[in-house]
Amino acid sequence: MAPGSIQPSGPVDQVHLGRRLRGARRTIGKAVAALAEETGLAPELIEDIEAGRVLPDERALTVLARHTQTSPDTLVSGPDAAALVDILGYLDNAELLHSSHERTGELLRAADCALDRLAGGAAPEVVRTARRLRATALERSGNLEGAISELLVVTAEPLAETQWLTDLIALSRCYRESGHLHRAIDVGESRREEIHALGLADSAEAIRLTVTVAGAYIFRAAEGDLGHATRLCLRAARTAASHDLPLARASALWNASVARYAGGDTTGALDLGLEALQLYEISGDTRNLGVLRTQVANVHLAQRPPASAAALDLLRSARAELDAAAASVLERARHHQVTARALHAAGEPDAAAAELQVCDTLIPEGAVELRAWQLVLRGQLAADRGDFAAARHLLQEAVGLLSASGADGDVAQAWLKLGDVFAELGEDDLAADAYRRAGASNGLRPRS
Repeated sequence: MAPGSIQPSGPVDQVHLGRRLRGARRTIGKAVAALAEETGLAPELIEDIEAGRVLPDERALTVLARHTQTSPDTLVSGPDAAALVDILGYLDNAELLHSSHERTGELLRAADCALDRLAGGAAPEVVRTARRLRATALERSGNLEGAISELLVVTAEPLAETQWLTDLIALSRCYRESGHLHRAIDVGESRREEIHALGLADSAEAIRLTVTVAGAYIFRAAEGDLGHATRLCLRAARTAASHDLPLARASALWNASVARYAGGDTTGALDLGLEALQLYEISGDTRNLGVLRTQVANVHLAQRPPASAAALDLLRSARAELDAAAASVLERARHHQVTARALHAAGEPDAAAAELQVCDTLIPEGAVELRAWQLVLRGQLAADRGDFAAARHLLQEAVGLLSASGADGDVAQAWLKLGDVFAELGEDDLAADAYRRAGASNGLRPRS
């Protein structure tokens, strides 16, 4: 045992003790140097204790506990009931105070502090709360793989609580956004029997999970996926209506709109999107309002000719809502990307390019679909400038990204854009091949 420590009367995990001390210190925002000055202990000794290399003696333990607003027993054995209530309050307060996207780092720090304070403790529900908050902060900052790692732990044990379903929704969404479409689907499909057995099947959260899984089917768009996704969403909308769950119904209509859009039915997509928008406007859900307005603007841009003025009106409102809410970097990046599309359609290429530059700074590395469509838009701008070589290169790179992720519906759209570029170049054979590939990606095959 290292000098300056004592042999404890019972077994003590010095690594856990060190983590609890670090968590307590960071919770009150105190640096190691400040704690050393207050306690008279060497900063190096405190760092060694926190790293689990040294056990403090009784005097050091007592003075460290006093100056980190905890107790020796809590540092040695873990939080008692009163301390657990304090940690839960700390997490709730952190979520309330640091809910904006600018303060995601503080939210992550709060979750880490709580997990340190809980080290080695037997409070799984509090640990889940801290990990859930950590996942929220990671997703909001664009670290999808980190969020997935936390959510896999949080959702591992089935619970007869709607919060478990909410966590599954977040896990499916993160998988979908990072391009793991099969895993996004499996999150809901593999848990269906457990959800029924736990009596959760008729809850709003179960409906939302079904709709989230349908969203992954839409992006994958293999043979039959779009039709299946549309049926899932419309069935979920009817179930939500029968149980008087307006927000769940709005979510289902929203994703049904996305499915119709992916299938080329822009009129049906617009009708469903506007109906969903009315329900969300009544609810006052600012974040989802901003995200849905962005999606409806996207549908306006798919009309022939594109309704760019209507899209830009929706996008202006959406930007204010996303700025006011705790929108993730993905949601804000997608908004800038759709705004670039609208400005391009309105004949403002320079403004569109500026929006794409902002989008570039926000897109997380793992957001395959969003990154691919960024390349598509840049390809369109290059084609407008007459730089068809650059346009071809950018669009083929987009197709490669989408093909690797299995997002066949998006691959089809990218091939269509590539076909348009080849047609403008007068390369009719290449254009015809691109259009054929677009049809094949959507499940269309030539007759023998």
